[in-house]
Amino acid sequence: MTDTVRAKTTIPTFASEKEERDFWDTHSILNYLNETEDVTNNPPAHLRIGPGYKRSTVLVFSPEQYEAIVAAADVQDIPIPLLLRRWIADRLAQERGETPGE
Repeated sequence: MTDTVRAKTTIPTFASEKEERDFWDTHSILNYLNETEDVTNNPPAHLRIGPGYKRSTVLVFSPEQYEAIVAAADVQDIPIPLLLRRWIADRLAQERGETPGE
């Protein structure tokens, strides 16, 4: 019986989220386990979504405001609701005299 040598694979750097999605649609993470690390999803308290987050509201933006929000979310590569929650949490912290992100 002969041993087969697998070529070492490296996760590429992606130019966009779409490029990354397309890559993972055609590749298995099992081939890249040597490049992964265990992480804990523990966002700062002001960004957590859980049982205490039961209220919602509707916000209406002008087309220009909405496009600016979409662009900012794209630059940070995060969903729009997360971006808006961060902005609001930071502003509320400023209003309370706290450092944003605490």
